Amino acid sequence: MPRASEGISTTSKPAIVVDAGALGRSADAGTAADTYRVTSLGIDADAPYGRQRLRASLTVNAVRYDTFERFDLDGHEGHALWQWGEDETRRLKLGVSHRRALASLASVQDGVQSTVPNALTTRRAFASAEARLGAPWQLALEGSRLEQENAAAERLANDLVLDRGVASLAWVSRAENRIGLRADLARGALPNAQAVAGMPVDNAYRQRALAAFADWRPGGRTRLRAALGRVRRDYDALPQRDFEGGTGELALEWAPTGRLELEARAERAISETEDINVSFVLAERGALTAKYRLGARTELAASLETSDRRYLGEAGQVLGAVAPRTERVSAAGLRVAYRPLARLSAFAALRRETRSSCGSALCVAWMSSGIGATPVATQAAPPTVPAQTASSLASAAMPAPREPPAAATWVTPPSPPPPGRRECNPTSSSWARSSSEREAGSAGARAATAAGAVR
Repeated sequence: MPRASEGISTTSKPAIVVDAGALGRSADAGTAADTYRVTSLGIDADAPYGRQRLRASLTVNAVRYDTFERFDLDGHEGHALWQWGEDETRRLKLGVSHRRALASLASVQDGVQSTVPNALTTRRAFASAEARLGAPWQLALEGSRLEQENAAAERLANDLVLDRGVASLAWVSRAENRIGLRADLARGALPNAQAVAGMPVDNAYRQRALAAFADWRPGGRTRLRAALGRVRRDYDALPQRDFEGGTGELALEWAPTGRLELEARAERAISETEDINVSFVLAERGALTAKYRLGARTELAASLETSDRRYLGEAGQVLGAVAPRTERVSAAGLRVAYRPLARLSAFAALRRETRSSCGSALCVAWMSSGIGATPVATQAAPPTVPAQTASSLASAAMPAPREPPAAATWVTPPSPPPPGRRECNPTSSSWARSSSEREAGSAGARAATAAGAVR
């Protein structure tokens, strides 16, 4: 029987985020800007019962623009999780989630970026189990299904049903250091064929990955995480798109004092936070982040990052209808969060981002701020700023490709990239405000620079 203190607890989480910016382009392109506002309201429930625990959350939000009203959206995000067991000796989890938000238009399909708002619905269900096999060994298994549905007709080819299974076996020391192997199998089915050069193309694929990993704490203030593996993706049609290559991750966390936390990270992997599923992105990324607590109520965070992204697996590249595409993203950000009361938090963030592709360049800058009532368990996490840029708004009037916002969610996700270029143009600079994995990973959808990386 549960103890009296284990009754159901709920918390509400209203939030308002205001973000504004202007896009500067070459003199002949003009300048445009817009302001959007996000209002979100949510509720969390946590119901422990003996060794079981049921957690659920629902957030509804409204995104409104002053000028580009066709990007207005009423979105939502809900999660439910049942857990049995509190430690890794034996633990079971069952979970479901449902999300509706505007998909990012920064991604390119068939060499062109869309200017049509696309409401993306994402559903996910998973089951996982962890168990200790004797003293030093731990086994973890997970199976999941992810479904994505696009509302815009030009993005229907990206509808996806992804079935995935992950298994890992690790040796665990008494200090909870780990060394192990992880296997990942996935099957992606895209029910709507993509029309390329007048012919339908099936973009279904299978993906297999195997990696060795380590999570080690050489001291009380240092943590080292590393992984090295290989991934292979095979397509049902046009096997010339098949890919096989190495992946890896190296991250070092160091807390020299009780107030300061530093992290350096380098990784190479297939991105899991893209809205365009008819192709994939191989990303090589490096990042530095720092967090400093000025006191019990105030935290400062800063980050620097760079990412080289290669767009692969697109049928149009194999058929000669689309040119290969690569880009480099560099960003710097600063964020301050303040909690004047136990359940009230406020934040402000500044980010500058540079994106170059095919010799062209786009410079983006954004500022955002917000205030909200925060659940006790997530007091450090402010409401999410939508995944959208002023450049995407300005493009409606110019016109040029745009990126609308993802629905605001309570947990801050990684920032998505700003719009890129459609073709190789002479290098030029522009200014805008951008904010926003997934994935993610889930859609990540998606505000503080220090909270995540550029997709």
